Amino acid sequence: MFSTLAIVITLLLLIFFAYRGYSVLILAPIMATLAVLLSGDFLNSIPAYTDVFMGALSGFLLKFFPIFLLGSLFGHLMADSGAATAIDRF
Repeated sequence: MFSTLAIVITLLLLIFFAYRGYSVLILAPIMATLAVLLSGDFLNSIPAYTDVFMGALSGFLLKFFPIFLLGSLFGHLMADSGAATAIDRF
């Protein structure tokens, strides 16, 4: 029961601060952490992060990091060479 109340409280805080103009990209992880701490299930949720999440994240990064790296290099090359501006003008 208290975990549901913690989620509702942190969701309301997220909405409140978002309407005040704070960045949701920064608020969301903070409010999620606060919800876990307020719910009292912090010690029970640690294995989910270390076993499931970290394994899946490392697999994702291992598969897709070369694509992200080459895409970033290609975008930088397009910007430096002026090709992006030429495409834009065309």
